[in-house]
Amino acid sequence: MNWLVYLIFNFILYSFLGWCLEEGYSYFKTGQFKKEGFLIGVFKPMYGVTISVLIYTYSVLKVEGLLLIFCFIVVPTTVEYISGYILKRLFYKEYWNYKGIKSNFQGIICLKFSLYWSILTCFVIIVMQPVVETIYIKFVNFIYFLTPIFIIYIVIDFLITLKLLSYKRTMYINKL
Repeated sequence: MNWLVYLIFNFILYSFLGWCLEEGYSYFKTGQFKKEGFLIGVFKPMYGVTISVLIYTYSVLKVEGLLLIFCFIVVPTTVEYISGYILKRLFYKEYWNYKGIKSNFQGIICLKFSLYWSILTCFVIIVMQPVVETIYIKFVNFIYFLTPIFIIYIVIDFLITLKLLSYKRTMYINKL
């Protein structure tokens, strides 16, 4: 198996599924879809990065047992913290805030959601990923064709997002 393409495929898949999860959560909490996110399109890279790192850890590095459980806690929490920190410091955006929740750190991460992410990542790696891998193997040629298209889409989305954020920031500064 070509691990690079497999990990990129999983990054794309889980970035999309993360977007679906957040849209569903937003609808459940507010009765509305389309909670603002960093990218304009239908991808949340934070989810793709998390699951790709865990797939690599579990499938390539063969980490198991208590160390794997530790990874289910540390990896999503670390990715969430780094993402939140970068969004705040680099882009002046705050897409989530845990300050009102006990056991939070800088409002970016909190124990409650770290446990939720841990359970979710465990479910994804242990239960969902074997199914995804089977689908990948069955449709590998089609996936090899589609993967670059989705990567180009995500890169263009990222560049447009940066341009819009830069424009908004310039407009804000000009108002001062």
